[in-house]
Amino acid sequence: MAHQPKRSDTIVVQEFLAFVQQKLDVMDQVSLEQILVTSFTEEQIQEAKKVLADSAAEGRTWQKMQDIFKVENLETDPDDVPTFVVRDLHKLPAVTFDHVDVTRVLKDLVLLRADITNLRTKLENSEQI
Repeated sequence: MAHQPKRSDTIVVQEFLAFVQQKLDVMDQVSLEQILVTSFTEEQIQEAKKVLADSAAEGRTWQKMQDIFKVENLETDPDDVPTFVVRDLHKLPAVTFDHVDVTRVLKDLVLLRADITNLRTKLENSEQI
């Protein structure tokens, strides 16, 4: 039986989409969108939408930046989206501290501390038994 290639096996050179694919997991969408609209031209964004429409799912169009985020995020099976790569790294915008949502980082830190405390308590309770 022949192995069916997945769309994720396809490599597509597209700086905008490669940046989105890599940063969506580590940045909030508002900050990411701010970087994208200030670092890429409208033509580059439209080209990215066209490439995504041509290579991801037939018959889909993307009108807004959030539509791209939906495809690149959990709302689409990762196997249905090609792997986007960058040819020239200098074309990618730098992510500076100005782009980081400090409130989100602090909330994540609080949740992480709570999880560690919970794990510590469970471990201590299991040792007492």
